[in-house]
Parts: sequence; C-alpha cells; structure tokens
Amino acid sequence: MLEEGYDVCELDLPAVISAVKDLNSPRIPSLRSKMAAKKAEVPVWSESDLGIDPSAVGRDGSSTRVMGVRRPLS
Repeated sequence: MLEEGYDVCELDLPAVISAVKDLNSPRIPSLRSKMAAKKAEVPVWSESDLGIDPSAVGRDGSSTRVMGVRRPLS
C-alpha cells in the first residue's frame, strides 16, 4: 500500500492482482454529471461488429473456469 504515487509493475500473463478495500474512496458525482449520465448512450458491440470468431470469446472461448465466488473477508 502506497501513501502517494504509483507502483508500476511489469509481469507476464496470466497474473493475479489484488487490492485492499481502503485503496480508494469514490468521488460523489455532481447533479450535472448524473444528468449527463442519464442521457449518455453506451455502444454495444457484438463479435461480428468487431470481426471476432464467436468460438474465441465468452465461456466457450475462455481457457479458465470460475469454480466459486465468495465475499471478501472483512
């Protein structure tokens, strides 16, 4: 954990990176940014839009499997 600044790391993939929950405190959005977010359009692209083979993405294309999910320890 760093008080100020950044820690730049270079590593080979696959890799696991973790962070403590006290790492950051989120900013409270202003009313103006909330209203702008309501009007924003989020683009949704499919595999065909990006020219990707459908068998190479999603669950079928993943080389990993999620074996379980649990809440972090307090």
